[in-house]
Amino acid sequence: MSTIVRKKISELKPHPYNEEIYGTNESIDELVASIRKTGKVATLIITDDNVIISGHRRWKSCQRLVEEGNTRFNSVNCEIEHFVDSLDEIESLIIYNDTRIK
Repeated sequence: MSTIVRKKISELKPHPYNEEIYGTNESIDELVASIRKTGKVATLIITDDNVIISGHRRWKSCQRLVEEGNTRFNSVNCEIEHFVDSLDEIESLIIYNDTRIK
């Protein structure tokens, strides 16, 4: 069972394996432009400890928009999922992001 909550982007942390799997040079420019235009940010998936499982690019995009002065994106909807262990988290990190280039 999962719960939807509103979290400040400053409370969220990237999963430690996200950069190892997906790298650090992935552009978010198009996503930032889309969020700026539509005002919509899909719900992020996080752990009980505010670690992002799905939504790293959305999180970074919101950070950039806030840095630009758009405080509307100071917080985002998050779905808290409960994971059995770290392997379960990593498997979900890969599954939720299966459309991303790895």
